[in-house]
Amino acid sequence: MEWFYNPTLGTCFIKPIRDNTVYGRDATLLQIEDAAKIAHAHTFITTVEKGYDTQVGRVGLSLTEEK
Repeated sequence: MEWFYNPTLGTCFIKPIRDNTVYGRDATLLQIEDAAKIAHAHTFITTVEKGYDTQVGRVGLSLTEEK
């Protein structure tokens, strides 16, 4: 298995939550939502205006919404 980044550093890519969740894989929205529910993140994600399409900020420190 290739190791593209060290997950203990909390690294995220400047892409929507949806893309960060499935990075390197194909997945349906249902599978993405199920993964977020397992990680106890689904409720939070659904409270932001764009949900799974919300951009993750630089290194995952902030979430931003494009206007």
